[in-house]
Amino acid sequence: MNKLLIIVMVLILLAGGGFLVYRNYFSSKTAVTSSEPAKNQTQVCDLQKQTCMVNSKTANSGSLKVSIVSSGAPVKSLEVDIGIKPGASQYYLKFTGEDGIALFEGIPAGSYVIYFNQESFPSGLIEPAPQAINVLAGQTTQTNINLSK
Repeated sequence: MNKLLIIVMVLILLAGGGFLVYRNYFSSKTAVTSSEPAKNQTQVCDLQKQTCMVNSKTANSGSLKVSIVSSGAPVKSLEVDIGIKPGASQYYLKFTGEDGIALFEGIPAGSYVIYFNQESFPSGLIEPAPQAINVLAGQTTQTNINLSK
């Protein structure tokens, strides 16, 4: 009976493709379901539902281009989050590319705060204070963040 249970659990994990991403915000570990191919796409995440999925554009949405550098060099593969406040139950997630840019697309127009996942923030860099930003419908808002050592 135990062997059957183990086999079923392994099959479930394999079928799911390992889509669990562990995030830790403000010392509360939460499992968030996500798809690996979405790493290059804007994701909308919900901590209460424990899900992340590719964000869809709407008529009242805009884009946010966040450029992140440290000592003049782009910061690659850094998770950037935006929400109504740091640690909000619903937020948007994007990773910086090789150029240090995280381009959030399909973000509903409104006021947000840019912040970072404390667990995955690079050691040796000082995490900046959350930065307020406004996203306008049909436009791309741009901002630069320079991380200090």
